[in-house]
Amino acid sequence: LSLLEIRQLLELKRSPEAQCDEVNRLMDTHIQQVQERIRELMQLNVQLKALRGHCSDQQTVEHCGILQSLSSGQN
Repeated sequence: LSLLEIRQLLELKRSPEAQCDEVNRLMDTHIQQVQERIRELMQLNVQLKALRGHCSDQQTVEHCGILQSLSSGQN
């Protein structure tokens, strides 16, 4: 949670008689943000693994498939 979100939750806590719908809305928004970030990180993981597959430990840097892929814009 961001500092702003925490402040909003603390502000809501000062109104103990209020309904939880605003708290739930804040949490739902944050959950969506986390899910999107996870999706992005999973895509990055796939890309990094594909890039890693372009090079073996027995090659020199001159023939490194990772560096060649990065130079050519491939992944």
